[in-house]
Amino acid sequence: MATVIRRVDPVIAIALVVVATAAWIALATHRTRTIAVPADAPTIQDAIDRARDGDVIRVAPGDYPPVDFRGKAVAVLADIAHAPAVIRATDRVAVRFSSGESWHARLVGFDVAGAIACDGASPTIERNRITPSTASTGAGVEIRGASARPTLLGNRITGWPAAGVAIVDASPTLRGNRIANNGGGVSVRGGEASLEQNEIVENRGTFGGLLVVGATVSSTNDVVGDNETSGSGGGARVEGGTLKIVHATIARNRAATRGGGLAATGNDASIAITRTIVAGNRAPAAPQTDRVAAHDSLVQDDDPGFVAIDEGDFRLRSTSAARDALVRDADVDHDRDNDRRDMRPDIGADEFVPRLYVAEHAGTNKLRLVSRPGADVFLFHDLDPKGLARWAQGTYMYVGFGHNARFAMPPSGVFSLPLDVDESDGTGRAGFQAVVDGITRNAVLLSFAPATPLRWTVPGAPGARLVGLAPGTGPHRPARPSRAPGRRAPDTAADRTTR
Repeated sequence: MATVIRRVDPVIAIALVVVATAAWIALATHRTRTIAVPADAPTIQDAIDRARDGDVIRVAPGDYPPVDFRGKAVAVLADIAHAPAVIRATDRVAVRFSSGESWHARLVGFDVAGAIACDGASPTIERNRITPSTASTGAGVEIRGASARPTLLGNRITGWPAAGVAIVDASPTLRGNRIANNGGGVSVRGGEASLEQNEIVENRGTFGGLLVVGATVSSTNDVVGDNETSGSGGGARVEGGTLKIVHATIARNRAATRGGGLAATGNDASIAITRTIVAGNRAPAAPQTDRVAAHDSLVQDDDPGFVAIDEGDFRLRSTSAARDALVRDADVDHDRDNDRRDMRPDIGADEFVPRLYVAEHAGTNKLRLVSRPGADVFLFHDLDPKGLARWAQGTYMYVGFGHNARFAMPPSGVFSLPLDVDESDGTGRAGFQAVVDGITRNAVLLSFAPATPLRWTVPGAPGARLVGLAPGTGPHRPARPSRAPGRRAPDTAADRTTR
């Protein structure tokens, strides 16, 4: 068969080159614009309407009306240095994605008073606090449509009368969210959902933590605890479809009928758990699991060695039965906090490492440190915003002034500081950092209302009290020069108790 070679008209060829060059020049010369609200546009919606794809919208603290992204690939970022930026619904929905938005459409850092609706869209919804407005009903985040593949990262979704997140025939990814105190945690009806590193806790309703109906759901490194249902499956119930759980913790859930932890109902429902803790759940029948296939998991009625099971703290003590019980799985090489799992990984969502963190339960906060019993601990505290900024950047171990204490970890391996902190205002700053056995551990930064006391007690200094004030409302001595990372504080009497 002969090959036919066609000559291209020179005029057409030149035209094609010109068009391609113009397109390249337009792309190369387009610069991302930053639109400030309210300086450049009075409302967030005005800024979105003016924006081009790729633009960034920065929003100052304030109260703003509802928002519709209208298909724009823009990043809407809250500037919350001193006060929250609030998007408030006038009826039920505060933020809407319904025009095929991609992951380039981002909503970051807002207090959202009202629902977020994703209908056939795939935005990125990150680090928002999503609570009901006075007119809100239904779920906090509603995701619908086969083309909807949004990503929810690090949000706090609380207080909703129905589910915190309701998914219908969609395929979202939920990672690192806290979904708490709703009429149910996450419901998935059709589609495929991926859940990872979420806390689904303290939800109560017709279902507890997770409901799967005719869907395929994977759950990795999730904590599902303290949920309660009037039916079966307090932690999770599958009425049809498949739920695959790996390295999760399902604890202290309650069901009125069967399967306090997990329950599969219906002929086409299946639950498989691997490397997972199911413990301390309650139900009249099958208190832990009902029709669940378990592999390399710890399933028991009593406490397997959590830090504080009655307070909803399901991290592991150093002496937990779930410790060092497995052979490393390359597919899940990190835990709920992104700590690396070692060669003998622990069962459940938590890989035990010495860690400083804030434990939340029933509206109260405790600063908590877990380590081996008898470990040598320096605990540092600071109220200086500049010092905290340097902490966050990791440039030095602790501030040059403030309060600190040195003590040995108690026999339980758990040390707690009840914090009388109101985080809703966010105008004050405080921080803690621990050095355990000479190794600097993570810092914890808190926001709190002005003049809120932070009360704490350490061994050898009963009744010690720290009082934190918002910047400018109390005396702050200038910070002394920073110390090098990892350097130990001098071993003096002042360092053994609060100064």
